[in-house]
Amino acid sequence: MKNNIVTQLNPPVSMLPNFDKNLESNTIFKAKPGFGSTLISLTQPNSLQSESLRSLRSQLLLRWFNLGNKSLAIVGANLGEGCSYVSANLAIAFAQLGMRTLLIDANLRDPNLHRLFNLKNDIGLSNILSGHTGQVVIDPLDSIDNLSILGAGAISTHSQQLLSRASFTELIKQTTAQYDVVLVDTAPAMLSADAQAAAAACSGVVLVSRLNQTKLADLKEMRNQLAITNAKIVGSVINDF
Repeated sequence: MKNNIVTQLNPPVSMLPNFDKNLESNTIFKAKPGFGSTLISLTQPNSLQSESLRSLRSQLLLRWFNLGNKSLAIVGANLGEGCSYVSANLAIAFAQLGMRTLLIDANLRDPNLHRLFNLKNDIGLSNILSGHTGQVVIDPLDSIDNLSILGAGAISTHSQQLLSRASFTELIKQTTAQYDVVLVDTAPAMLSADAQAAAAACSGVVLVSRLNQTKLADLKEMRNQLAITNAKIVGSVINDF
């Protein structure tokens, strides 16, 4: 099984500039359980992990956002690979730079961002896409300047249908007109086509994998699924947490 894990992968995807072909030398983020240690960009700004996130932020600015793009989907293959962790901390990092940042929880099956930020999740993206509410459910965070959150809202059994609607693409267009950066956290790509819909709306993707857990076959399959959307794979990140 050693050859099937991401640490052995020489991936045929677009890597961030300072990523070595051997993924063991790539940017690795570590976190411990608990709210304080999860949002390390906020609670541990001087840590090596936060510095790695700021490096990732700089690379994404250079390769994506400074080129006129404003939205980016964060996609992992399976549960537990750290999409919400990367999405949340990266959003904080952009906000700390003074950029108006919106973080969207598009995991309508098992949302997590509201837990990380201690927010209610009564209404959110699913309610917008189903036509039951408007963008007033976007929450600016008083404790973090320049950062707003759009939670997933009610868990939906029709999440793929909702995310595939033109209204989701239109929402991304509207929010990118209001914010400098829009990051979209997604459901695992191997469990549904939800991530494909998010990627198609954003046009850009960062792949997230977990050290010693993500399998080569899953990463290849995720890449193949995303290729159908014509979204650009901007880079990849390995988690160790």
